[in-house]
Amino acid sequence: GVAALLVRNQYPRGLNDPEGSCPRPNPWVWAHGAHLRCRFPGITLPTVVRGRHTLPTAGQAGGDLCNCTLLRDMRSPFAALFWRHAISIDATSDPPRALVAAEKARVRKLALGRRDGLGTIERADGSAAIAAAILALELPPRCVASAFLPIQSEVDLAEAIAELDARGHPVGLPIMVEGGLVFRRFRPGDALVPLGFGTRGPGPDAPEVVPDVLLMPLSAFDRQGGRIGYGRGFYDRAVAGLRAAGRFPRLIGIAFSVQEVAAVPMEPHDAPLDMIVTERDVFRFAR
Repeated sequence: GVAALLVRNQYPRGLNDPEGSCPRPNPWVWAHGAHLRCRFPGITLPTVVRGRHTLPTAGQAGGDLCNCTLLRDMRSPFAALFWRHAISIDATSDPPRALVAAEKARVRKLALGRRDGLGTIERADGSAAIAAAILALELPPRCVASAFLPIQSEVDLAEAIAELDARGHPVGLPIMVEGGLVFRRFRPGDALVPLGFGTRGPGPDAPEVVPDVLLMPLSAFDRQGGRIGYGRGFYDRAVAGLRAAGRFPRLIGIAFSVQEVAAVPMEPHDAPLDMIVTERDVFRFAR
């Protein structure tokens, strides 16, 4: 459930503590602590240990309760406050979209804050390492790759774009249009025009290409291939459109390592990545 994501991103030990209890770094932990029964890859310890008192059932309370001193006495003012504000879902149900969106926004802000905190030299060195890792991938001859030009503190893929073009890989840059995203052919030295949201790209006279590989920007990622973008869903819709047309491009997330989070809240429309490239690691996922 999304409550587990709240705990894991804010307080990683919250899902592993033997007593199932966690401190209260933020008020939301009071209603979203390790009282929900949940699992993550690699976690084998039980995430809930019932207290010594018999408490209301999951259907009555919105989930199993932790062995928390403040909740043992159901007559306490704190317990009354808890029940008034408890979310009436259990950990196996689909969380409300508003709750998932709120957690995505929080994780996005956290990861982008870390990325923005990188110095100029760190960003340049990291971008060079990422470009080298991309160029070391075994791409089919002349396959079409989409890339992107950096906005704000994003990875700079200029070196990778130039070398991919030199190797005979047509490169397309994402262009936001009314129907979503299209990819226009770009070669180093081509003129660029402003396209909104701080982006630049080839003008409408440039030919459109259909990518076989998408090098995708992101705000945050996890080691299961989860990706959070910028909240507008352009890439999700582009991937869905390509798949509906019978094209299944390889999805490669591009990020600095500081953008990693413990767990990305995923919704049904979110397309998991096939690979993530950072300046430190290349993560591959079997799909």
